[in-house]
Amino acid sequence: MRRLIVFDMDGTLYDLSDVMATVYKTQVSFLCDRMGWPEEKAIQLLRENDVEPRVTKNSKSATEFFLRLGLGREEWTEYRQKHFPIEKIDPAKAVSPILLDRFAKLGDIVLLTSNTSKVCRGILERIGMFENPFMKTVCSDMTGEDIPFDKYHEMKKLMDAHTYDSLISIGDRYQTDIVPALKLGGCGCLVSGCNSLGRVCDDLGSGHLCSCLEYEYFKSEG
Repeated sequence: MRRLIVFDMDGTLYDLSDVMATVYKTQVSFLCDRMGWPEEKAIQLLRENDVEPRVTKNSKSATEFFLRLGLGREEWTEYRQKHFPIEKIDPAKAVSPILLDRFAKLGDIVLLTSNTSKVCRGILERIGMFENPFMKTVCSDMTGEDIPFDKYHEMKKLMDAHTYDSLISIGDRYQTDIVPALKLGGCGCLVSGCNSLGRVCDDLGSGHLCSCLEYEYFKSEG
């Protein structure tokens, strides 16, 4: 059986709490600088679009929201790259290359992230992955200027390009990481952080994925 295993990056491969405060501050300041809004209005709009300073089950991508607002991808990319605090990530709390090698033996592993290519490379190097372990990596600046980054479309392209018997998405946000896989007839593991990945790998290898203390398991009803 050939299996496609899709990974999220932020909050899945490393501890998002290391950078979340700074990342959210950057999102707010970008809206204020670009739109001329007071901070209160920027925070309100982000909240109304499920972009908050903490991850919840309904959390969505700030990048996708900015593109829907009509803000330029290159402008946000440059702003985000300039302010992303890679140095604050604690490698000791991140996923190990050995564990990702174990996942790679269970299927084709792919990384889908709304980070830019530059930030993605920096994060992987920061957590000790100087050689990218993923069969394919897709970042937000790889889809073309006029095409918003969308995990559903990226997963669909991967499924259409290869013959896979199954799809599983692993991430910390239900709406952006799990729902796209369910729409494609796959399944998903909603993790609370990279500490959950060892249990996911064990259960995936044994063929017994199920909701537990470490993660929630979702399967398409189709």
